[in-house]
Formats: sequence, structure tokens, C-alpha cells
Amino acid sequence: FNKLGTTSFVTHYIDTDKAKQIKQHFYKTSSNKQKFLDKELELLES
Repeated sequence: FNKLGTTSFVTHYIDTDKAKQIKQHFYKTSSNKQKFLDKELELLES
């Protein structure tokens, strides 16, 4: 479990009924917020 990855072992389906797909662009974050997010992701990965 060292790296996050993908698997075909388990599949799931999310029923969205007839909802329209949401498309969003990436957005910039401040350096302080990015550091915080990096730490949070590191905690989730460990």
C-alpha cells in the first residue's frame, strides 16, 4: 500500500439520474493553502 493506484477488483455505479455533467477548470491556490493541502494529502496517503 505504498502508492495510490487503480483497481478493477471492485466496481461501483453512481446513479445521477438525468443530472447534467459539471465541467470545471483548475484554479490557483495560495502558497499557504497549497502547503496545507499537501500536508493533508500526505496524511491521507499514509
